[in-house]
Amino acid sequence: MLGTIDVNTTTPPTQMCNKCGQTFPLTREFFGQTKQKSGRVTFRQVCRSCMRANTARHYAEAPEKVMARVARRKEQDAQAEGVYSDSDIARIRADLGDRCRYCDAPLNGSGEVEHLTPISRGGTHWPANITLACFQCNKEKHGKTMDEYFAWRRERGLHMRRWP
Repeated sequence: MLGTIDVNTTTPPTQMCNKCGQTFPLTREFFGQTKQKSGRVTFRQVCRSCMRANTARHYAEAPEKVMARVARRKEQDAQAEGVYSDSDIARIRADLGDRCRYCDAPLNGSGEVEHLTPISRGGTHWPANITLACFQCNKEKHGKTMDEYFAWRRERGLHMRRWP
């Protein structure tokens, strides 16, 4: 038999990073996404590795800006109302079935404490504003509210946890 093709195998398209020139699969693993002015969500032109290197360079070249941001965050944290305990986190983990609140990835006993309404947007440390998220979702959510983050995930066609 000549030239058989496995129709169940799909190879994602590739893209070359504008910074390092390496070619990677055009997936979220290698390229972040951004929303264009038109509203269309596209992949960035620079790979995640180069983006990390750029962030590290910024930290090294502008430590005073980094320290100022850290100080602002600590001040907001100190001024936010409320407190949560280890038992609150255990209850939240049980309620979530030890899975990320946003993408449903297994947390396997870890995960990150996450504020549904960010401290920077007036959120509190009360248990009602606390959840658990995987590292990736917590990083992506950044300063978004839960509703904003779900809309952001929807725009990008990303899997979201289904609630009963």
